[in-house]
Amino acid sequence: MTRTYPNPCLGAAESSFGSEQGVLEKRIPIGICFQTERSSGPKEPQPQRVSRATAFKTRVGIGSNLKRSARFVSLCFLICNILSSENVYSQINADIVSMDDALEEAVYLQEAKGDLDGAIVLFNRIVESDKAARPLAAEAQFRLAVCLLESGLENRAMKTLETLVDQFPDQTVWVEAALKRLPREFEPTIVPWKDGERLAFEVRNSNNNIVGVSTFVIRASDDGENATWNAFHSEVIDSVVFHAFVAFDQLSFKPTKGAMSHSILGKAKSEYRDQEIVASYEGHDGERSYSFEGKVLDNEQAIYFLRQLPIEVGFKTEFRVFVALSGVVATIGAEIKSVEKLDTIFGEIETYRVALNVMGSIQTYWISADALRRFVKMEISGMVAILSNSQLLDENGMAHFTNEELGYSIGYPGAWTFVERSNPGKGNLQRINFGWPQKQISCGLVVRSAKNTGENLATEVEKLAQESLEQNLRALHNCQLIEGTWQELMLGEVPARSFSAKHESRGGARKYYRGVAYDGERVFIFTGRSKPEDFDVFERECARIFKSIRMHL
Repeated sequence: MTRTYPNPCLGAAESSFGSEQGVLEKRIPIGICFQTERSSGPKEPQPQRVSRATAFKTRVGIGSNLKRSARFVSLCFLICNILSSENVYSQINADIVSMDDALEEAVYLQEAKGDLDGAIVLFNRIVESDKAARPLAAEAQFRLAVCLLESGLENRAMKTLETLVDQFPDQTVWVEAALKRLPREFEPTIVPWKDGERLAFEVRNSNNNIVGVSTFVIRASDDGENATWNAFHSEVIDSVVFHAFVAFDQLSFKPTKGAMSHSILGKAKSEYRDQEIVASYEGHDGERSYSFEGKVLDNEQAIYFLRQLPIEVGFKTEFRVFVALSGVVATIGAEIKSVEKLDTIFGEIETYRVALNVMGSIQTYWISADALRRFVKMEISGMVAILSNSQLLDENGMAHFTNEELGYSIGYPGAWTFVERSNPGKGNLQRINFGWPQKQISCGLVVRSAKNTGENLATEVEKLAQESLEQNLRALHNCQLIEGTWQELMLGEVPARSFSAKHESRGGARKYYRGVAYDGERVFIFTGRSKPEDFDVFERECARIFKSIRMHL
């Protein structure tokens, strides 16, 4: 998948988690974007040859249990080795060595000596020769593909296998072996997620420092004619803000519309039609049309498509995604590498590890092997995203956070980001930030300890709110209370006050919402600030969050 960090989600173009040195990697998303090493799994048994010289039968067999570590060889280094091997083997007199002997020698180099470069040269010679019998040529073609795979040249290997299937349909043994290694067409048959599912991840760099958060939310809707899944992806990585949305049909999985917003790369919207995608970009007049044939998913669907794959080690498939910000339709290769035990927020569970080949970059995902198929870990471009929270949103689309130690809970819009600050600041018990990635604005809650003066709580909270307003009237340029916004509230059994004000700043006019609550021991101060054009909607969301606070007295 392509991820704009974001992820890490899932890719073909990314927009970054950002580097440790603070240099931003400007990529475009596919779920989340990372890069991991590839490793070859246990060697699969291959079809046996029909005949071999007796001496050769004593060599390592095709079905041996040998395992080799993946070889990370650069293209230039590989070419140099192939050329040097070519010089060695070109000395073999082709008039003396038969094609069968050449195949036998190539298999010996491949299986017994592990000389993949030398084996590739000989297998290539057989494949390109018009003297090799069809069974022998088919075997050489297959073995050539295996050597290419083990050398890390997956694209060449896949093309070699496709050629085998196309040109040697009568060689069923080798065709069947090739088909097992080629990606299979796949149509999803299960829907493991539930309406209102919210998965939140902590994103860490190579030093294991938390550098951001990533959130995935999916909601169901039905207007009587179309049943749709609406997927939201939000993240904040090293101050870079990303948000994406896609709507897709619940039955066909076909996308209908999507949107992406990136604080550096800009904003894009896309509409999916029959064999055509129409995209528009903020700051650019008109629309752009992208034609395609076959099935194409939106980039943000990839994270859900992977959860529908069969849990079958060795399963491979390919799918295509459209990345609106880059206007690219990217082909993604997916393979189930292994089933592994992993420590998670649910305890130690069984997961299946999926490797994605995204335009030559490898991303890795661990998905729970239970009925819910939740992502629990992702690795992309040196970054690691670990599942930190999994919950279902309430009927109002709110997620919830509870602090047992401080004895309170708070709700917030499920598609928003949530960050609990590790350093709340002097005198504060806790500081929480909520982000609205779609609007690229945020708000926050501060919890402070307070002495009980013995006065009526309602009287005391009135004083605290008035003091808060007066401080801002003095500190902020041209600050004024917005008429009619002062409200007396009850948060359960705890009295509270809220108001809105406006002021001038270097960046222009601003409006802010503030809520203050007092339970006799702690003061809760909630603040949200935005530009005037966004404030009407933002004020309502801030009020919804503040009014959701409940103290566990």
